Amino acid sequence: MLNKITFYTEEEKDINQNHECYDGTLKVDITGYSDLFFTKSAGFKFNNWAWTETAPLVFNSKNNNAYALIPSSKTIYQPINTGKTVMDEYAFDNTGSHMVTRSENINKGTAYQIKPKELGNQTYWRRNYYGVFDAYRKNGNFVAVIHGENKNDAFSINGEKLYYNNSIEPISRKYNDNEYSGRDSEGVYHDSPKHYFAFVGLSSCREDELQGDDSLMINDRGPITWPEFGYIDENGNSRGCGLRHPSIFCNDEYVYITYLEQSENGGTKIIRAKKDKDGFPCEFYKYSQGDFTQNALPRDFNKNDTAFLKMPSGNSVDILGMSKCKTMRFHIAKITGTDLFLGVQEMFHPLGYITVVLRVSRDLVHWSKYTELPNMRFAKWHLGMLHYPRIVNARFETVSEIDPKNFYIIGTALSPVTGADETQAVQLSIEII
Repeated sequence: MLNKITFYTEEEKDINQNHECYDGTLKVDITGYSDLFFTKSAGFKFNNWAWTETAPLVFNSKNNNAYALIPSSKTIYQPINTGKTVMDEYAFDNTGSHMVTRSENINKGTAYQIKPKELGNQTYWRRNYYGVFDAYRKNGNFVAVIHGENKNDAFSINGEKLYYNNSIEPISRKYNDNEYSGRDSEGVYHDSPKHYFAFVGLSSCREDELQGDDSLMINDRGPITWPEFGYIDENGNSRGCGLRHPSIFCNDEYVYITYLEQSENGGTKIIRAKKDKDGFPCEFYKYSQGDFTQNALPRDFNKNDTAFLKMPSGNSVDILGMSKCKTMRFHIAKITGTDLFLGVQEMFHPLGYITVVLRVSRDLVHWSKYTELPNMRFAKWHLGMLHYPRIVNARFETVSEIDPKNFYIIGTALSPVTGADETQAVQLSIEII
């Protein structure tokens, strides 16, 4: 049952009203909001291969059997038991698990870590992390957009401390312990931003081929968009963290991808590609100066040539105008029965808290002032709820269109039961005013 809700008092001026992509004629009104709830399958370990860093992507197959992709540094294909949703107890069939993507420091099929001395420097866009963040299906094909990382990372396995150096900066560089990503004394994981580089990649396969190890590694297209000023300067020094946390929206003609650019001229960015006859995206272009005209990748880009790490790409616009905020994710769905689009955004607010908000748009580029979900302000990341949020339907399935009277926001948070990241959801109803 949806509850009537009370909104926060607006104690600060909206910080994005004066930018070129602001639409002040629309607003989201939340008319109903349920309590947050965790999955009843909390603690399920997916063949001991993965945890749920971001919420599962759920799809129904041709024979009406649902399956999920479980994203983290790798992605696990996981069948869902008949009649169950990802939020139910005993939701998953653990006999059909497959690791469909993995970072370069993980062995195929086993999820065992490859030690730093045994790890090469190839495929820089997926060195430490390669998890499917969003996906769509068309004509029997499965297309996934993937978050990749290449960073300094340190952790212990069986009492042995392993140090992985990034392969973007010069390999000869030496680092102090505090220049590695890792867990603090309270067990909270932190990235080291000066030596962290993120990539937005894309891969595909036939949907009926998903049930196999490395099924989304074979046709890996590599990066599909690039920071405006590249990843490193001429001396090999970082220009920023790169591109993070992609989401997909599709219509019949185009594929749109939003992501965070955490570099010079950063913000929430959007790219677009036309679909070919089989539903695959062609070349992507960035939105800038009123249209999708700027090349998303450097000219003559070759994913295997690391010289491109120093090269620029086309310029782009922050579609949310949140220069003082850091967006963690922005996900979009069409609102059924309208020509409007709903966006959910997780952000670090300049007043010092993390929150989740809704926006609405007519064209995917110009967005309204935000409406904040109630009881969703948190002082620290590990206290937050609905991390990496996505808009899903009443069965928590990955869809491009939702009923405004009954839909869910799904994300992750630390479970008070297991102490690990677990799937979490909230039910909503909205009106556009």
